[in-house]
Amino acid sequence: MNLSGQAAVTLVENEPVSIPEKIATRRIGSDELNLAEFPLGSIGRDKSETVNSLFFRDRIYDEGAKIHVDRELIVTGSEHFGLPTSADSDILIVLMYLTHQRNGFTDRTLRFSRYELIKTLGIPDSGASYKRIDESLQRWVSVTLHYKRSWWSRKDLNWQNKSFQILESVHLVGRSSKAGDIQSSITWNSVIMESVQSSYVKRLDLETYFSLNLPSARQAYRFLDKRFYKQKNLVFDLKSFACEHVGLSRNYDCGKLKSKLEPCLVELEKVGFLKRMPKEDRYIKVKAGEWKIRLSRVTSANEIDNPSEPATTDQMAVKDMLIQRGVSEQGATELATQFSLPSIQETIEYVDWLSKQPKNTPKNIPAFLVSAIRDGYAIPESFKRKQSQPSSSNSTRGVQVPRTEKKANSTQGVSKPMSPDSGEEDSKALLSFLHGLSKEDASRFEEEAVASANRFSGQTYRRLQKNNDSLAAALRMQIMLDHYRKSKVA
Repeated sequence: MNLSGQAAVTLVENEPVSIPEKIATRRIGSDELNLAEFPLGSIGRDKSETVNSLFFRDRIYDEGAKIHVDRELIVTGSEHFGLPTSADSDILIVLMYLTHQRNGFTDRTLRFSRYELIKTLGIPDSGASYKRIDESLQRWVSVTLHYKRSWWSRKDLNWQNKSFQILESVHLVGRSSKAGDIQSSITWNSVIMESVQSSYVKRLDLETYFSLNLPSARQAYRFLDKRFYKQKNLVFDLKSFACEHVGLSRNYDCGKLKSKLEPCLVELEKVGFLKRMPKEDRYIKVKAGEWKIRLSRVTSANEIDNPSEPATTDQMAVKDMLIQRGVSEQGATELATQFSLPSIQETIEYVDWLSKQPKNTPKNIPAFLVSAIRDGYAIPESFKRKQSQPSSSNSTRGVQVPRTEKKANSTQGVSKPMSPDSGEEDSKALLSFLHGLSKEDASRFEEEAVASANRFSGQTYRRLQKNNDSLAAALRMQIMLDHYRKSKVA
């Protein structure tokens, strides 16, 4: 078996594909998540008569198992029909859509007419289109996918080895000009159907997908649409993203990969999927020959119409901590508003500790800190255990706060959202309460408030207080106000 990868395949790379006619109504298809992770073929037309194998590989961190997983997909085609292309992937997408529409994935067999496929694809009703569909279906039934620790089983919750053809069988009947004449059929492989029936699928906006002109843009759209599910800001190794997940040749150096990716990214920006970004922000140099690429999803129309809320006190505190460590104000603002604050705090603590070690100290602390936050750097468990110290104070002695009488018909355990007016009233009540305390009782109340605050707020306050930072006073009042509110209804 030839595993030389795409370098051994002569391609008319990234050749534009035909754009279907305007879809009258927005159609939402389904995309099996394993199939969206790697390209299933070349992103152009395969001109080789001899090479019938492609492979893609990457390494990911499995959060559940807490291990790195080396994944690989090998795609092998038949000698006669060869490897699948981007046009074949389009037909697979349409077959998934029709199966969902026809029977909701309750039946592995889909019955259809080739005329129906042509109309759904939006391609001309011609002999060439019928021939294209016939060859594509015959190709899919002859192509074998070999997943090596790269097929995720939602049922078993682990990475598995799987080898199978996507289509188990194809039955083609003569050309029909009637849209309702359902004669031909395909049968999905049981591996695919089992995964889909376990709900390991995502929605795929077919209108957006088919509006993309370049095969690389369509593949990137499927992959990123899956990865953006958890967060809207992603950072990848440039070569891994471009070669293993989009399908560009491994023969290219980083400079060439950037050039080849540019038209793809522009298309994704034009359809409102990716945020526009200058190249100096898009690409991050790690070292000679090693780059990362940063991609952000466009916010929803609702988010665009409504201006973002002002930064919270915690966000302001984290931003200041990042600036103190050499991060630019713009970079600190972006990190503090787009990433988990507890995660940033934990990363800062780890980088602070790492910078004091005699060995393996990062040469550029600010750059390392920013990269660690953006990439979701895995903090060593040994460091986490070292930082997790149980609270030594469980004293119940403290300042008694006037309690609010509970109504008889109130629902226990359910807190109602507070209006701005109620927040202002509580602030006034807190100040009045503190003025009525002795100096010692007021100090004790403040200590209790800080001790009962969540780990992130408490540590941030202590750090700001130690540095005599002006933000410490604002965070102190917020912590005391939260404690006052909890104490009132205790």
